[in-house]
Formats: sequence, C-alpha cells, structure tokens
Amino acid sequence: MADEALQLAQKEIEELVSRLCHGDTTATTHMEILSGSVYPYGEDSTRQVVEGATKDGPFRYITIAEDTQASTPERRDSTREIDCAEEGLSETTLGDKLRNKAIPAEDRSQYLREYLAIDEPSAAAFIVNELENADIDTDWCDVLIFVAEDVQFYEPEVRRRVKNCLFAFVSALRKNSSPRAEHAAFSAIRTYASLIDASEIGNLLSFLEPPIYIDTRLVTIQSVVRVLEASTSLSSHALDSLADRIVQLAKGLLHPDILIPGELAAIAQNAIHALALIGDSRVTECFEQVKHLNKRWFTRQVRQRLEGTLEAWRANDMAGDSSPPCENICDLLNILERPLPCN
Repeated sequence: MADEALQLAQKEIEELVSRLCHGDTTATTHMEILSGSVYPYGEDSTRQVVEGATKDGPFRYITIAEDTQASTPERRDSTREIDCAEEGLSETTLGDKLRNKAIPAEDRSQYLREYLAIDEPSAAAFIVNELENADIDTDWCDVLIFVAEDVQFYEPEVRRRVKNCLFAFVSALRKNSSPRAEHAAFSAIRTYASLIDASEIGNLLSFLEPPIYIDTRLVTIQSVVRVLEASTSLSSHALDSLADRIVQLAKGLLHPDILIPGELAAIAQNAIHALALIGDSRVTECFEQVKHLNKRWFTRQVRQRLEGTLEAWRANDMAGDSSPPCENICDLLNILERPLPCN
C-alpha cells in the first residue's frame, strides 16, 4: 500500500510539473501551487528547473526540457547518486581534489557533489569559505554558485556569510557581459532569496533596477513573489521603497505596445502579483489598467496566479477568507470580473 501511495503521489507531482511548464498555475488534484517558475538549469539548455510550492510543501525538480514538456523529474538531491565507499573517496581525499586548481572547475564540481553526499554541513561551510576567497577563479566561482542552489545552509552564521557573498556576486555579475555570467547571476539570486527572511526582502531592490548588461528583473520579481507568498503578516510600510520600484515596473509595462507574450509580460504579471501580496494601495490602479488593456491572455494569467495563491493560503491555513490579505486579493479579482464601461 505504501508503494502504491508513493507511485500515486509521484504521478500527481509529474502532472503538476508538466502543467507548470505550460504556464498553468491552477490546482491539480489535491495539490495547489503556491508559486511556480521554470528556468534553465545552469548552461544546459536541454535541462530546466521547475520549482514552486504545494500545500504539502515546496518542490523543486530538475527536468529534461523537450518541446516545453517536463519528463522524468528528478529530486534536487538525486542528480547523481554516489557510493563514495565503492569509489574509495574519503572526505580528506575529496578536500585535496577540490583544492587542486590543476583540475578543471567542471570536474571539481562532481567532487563537490560527492562531498555534499558525505557531509552536507561541512561541504556547505567549504563552499562559503571558497566564495569568500578574494582570488577565486571565475569558472570555479560559477560552479560554486550553481552547486549552492542545491545546498541546505542550516547554520545561521554560514547562512549569513553565504548571503553576503551571493549579494556581492550578483551586484558584480550584473555588470558582466558574459553569457555565462547571466546564468550565474540568476542562480545566485534564487539562492539568495531562498535564504533571506521576509524582513530582508527589501535587499532585492537593487536587482530590480534597469539592466546594465544582465537583466535580473524577472528572476528577482519572481523571487519577491515567492518570499511574499510565504509571509502574510509582513507590514506594507516596511516595503515602501521596494513597492515604489515594483509600481514603476508594472505601470511602465502595462502598455498595449509593450505588453506582448514574453519576458516583459512575465515581469509585469509578477509585479502586479507582488503589489497585490504587499497590499499596496496603488495596485488598484494597475488592475484597472489590466482591465482596460483588454488582453484576455494576460488577464487570465493574472487571475489564475491570484486564485492559486488564495487556494494555497487556505490549504495551508496561512490566511482565512476574512483576513486582510485574502480580502484584498478578492477585491482585486472583482475588478477583473467587472464589465468594461461602454464608450
């Protein structure tokens, strides 16, 4: 019976991941999506990460991208199963290999994952120590950033240090014109956002600024939404500067000549969603703009995202129907349902 239940749950998750890859953020069976996004995995365009949250907790899968379909999802900790005893690699041996700069960075990434399989806390501390090295090689730094996205940083001091490193790296990478720097910046932002407390969300503001070389606005606003959805008690007054910038993004992109399917539309949709979660009074004007644009595909996406958030909050007992966050979202949904005035 236990095996049958596990197979059923896996089937439901695979269906959820497949629908998420198609942009469907509605509920599937008993699993409501709290948030979700799909993005490339490292530099490999044939693989992608699908992540989000259900009422049973967060999920994150590395999938094979094939005609935008998700196939054979993998758990984040099962990218490579290693029996270190069989390979005869001790923790000391791995440490020597990881510090050997004569070994290419990509090869050392495999040793680093082996280290994580043996002792994740020690490997996490090793990653932070390496990231703090002022003379770190660019390729090795990128590897560490990509691997860090799959690591749980449990120790508070280690978390604090890795957050500082990631913030500094993103700030520098935004000024880098290398295509590889873009992937590293996106990965670092996702990891940084997963480590911060809700009260630190304002730190993401600088990554929403207009691009220098790398445009980090989409991955950042997606991260803002994920943090906000997980915290329904955050004071809107503590987010004034962040909200101001998000309002600028939303209003600037809600224009009929700009709002077409693609990255800018995704930024606009997430910006509106973030303002709704913050409870900023200016979001009403943005929803009126959405209504008058009369772009059904965009209105549908905005509605589905908000409805998905409501369902997830209810399922997780995070906010009741009479709570201010839920009432605010319901009021915004009503704006979208009202008929357009006749001219």
